[in-house]
Amino acid sequence: MVETALVLPFLIVLALGFVGAIFVLDATTELRSATGLATSAAFSVPYGATSQALFNIDDTFARSVSGPFLEPGSLRITCPPSEGNQYLYSATYQPDTVVSCQGTVTVSFSNNLIGLVWRWNVTLQQNAQLVAPPFRQCAPSVTC
Repeated sequence: MVETALVLPFLIVLALGFVGAIFVLDATTELRSATGLATSAAFSVPYGATSQALFNIDDTFARSVSGPFLEPGSLRITCPPSEGNQYLYSATYQPDTVVSCQGTVTVSFSNNLIGLVWRWNVTLQQNAQLVAPPFRQCAPSVTC
């Protein structure tokens, strides 16, 4: 009986840690697929429609990621001009340009039983970089 009293808390902590690791891996997979899908959403609008492309990226990303352990307000995707996003921010069409975005989300177990073992938040980041298709329809304000 003494052995059970000594081993049982250890097994509970081990099981909670394992369950937390599974949920973090699940969130990682979901973030990876959502970032890639949102990045490809930039190509669903005509070339040169930057605000519409960025809206599609944000909307697709927000609709693609969900989970019970994601920290509210931590879900975000950025596609900054400094990362070679000529496709999004250039006024003239250039072949072989890329769209590069970075998705971020924070996993938190603070409001449930797993939080007894996982006392820290896990911030996940995923990058996606896609080459623009060679043939694109252009927005009226852009020369192709």
